[in-house]
Amino acid sequence: MPRHIRRSWRSAGISKTSGCCPTKTGSGWTPKGVASIVDALIEAEFDIEDIRAISQGYKLNAAIKGTPVKLKNRTLQHCDQRIMRWSVGNAKTETRGNAVLVTKAKSGSAKIDPLMALFNAVMLMSWNPVAGGAKAFEYTGM
Repeated sequence: MPRHIRRSWRSAGISKTSGCCPTKTGSGWTPKGVASIVDALIEAEFDIEDIRAISQGYKLNAAIKGTPVKLKNRTLQHCDQRIMRWSVGNAKTETRGNAVLVTKAKSGSAKIDPLMALFNAVMLMSWNPVAGGAKAFEYTGM
């Protein structure tokens, strides 16, 4: 496991027993290239069963179609940050078969990572993770 991951998690107090993470199905990752992160999660006392793979591409279709509906009916809210507006502006949708895919409108500097992270979060939340302990969140200005 990379030292910088271990150090940053330790300094943030992230562990399954810290109360700041869901106790069940609370960690979702894109399956590609995350072996060292999964090792770090296991070292931080997460069970392998609690680490969920969030597939990309057409398998994100439910989140891609459901997120605008949830935003419209206000069961999902966002904080209207400029970076999200920028990344949504960089995205384009493509229909392939029955699926809708979100891709970059142009290659290079047009990033859509925050938007894809939103879709990943929507997928993770659709599995109803069990909330962790009642530890209060304290904003540290980071």
